[in-house]
Amino acid sequence: MWLKNVIQIEERTLGSVAAAQLLEKLKPPYWFSAHLHCKYSALVQHGEGGPVTKFLALDKCLPDRPFLQIAKRRGTISSCDQSK
Repeated sequence: MWLKNVIQIEERTLGSVAAAQLLEKLKPPYWFSAHLHCKYSALVQHGEGGPVTKFLALDKCLPDRPFLQIAKRRGTISSCDQSK
């Protein structure tokens, strides 16, 4: 399974097509994905000179697997709803 995941990561075919399309459209600063049967991090560059997304994929939730990680974030959290 591990080698298959490495190949899928290198070929950019691991994960959900719909989630990848959403990531490309939104270009968020952070993206977390779970249950991908492997754990890895990546920087996703959105076009030349465009914004960068810090991507973290977490493993499947099973005994003795690294399925959880605590991430510290600087700054404040603001609401997405600007109408209030």
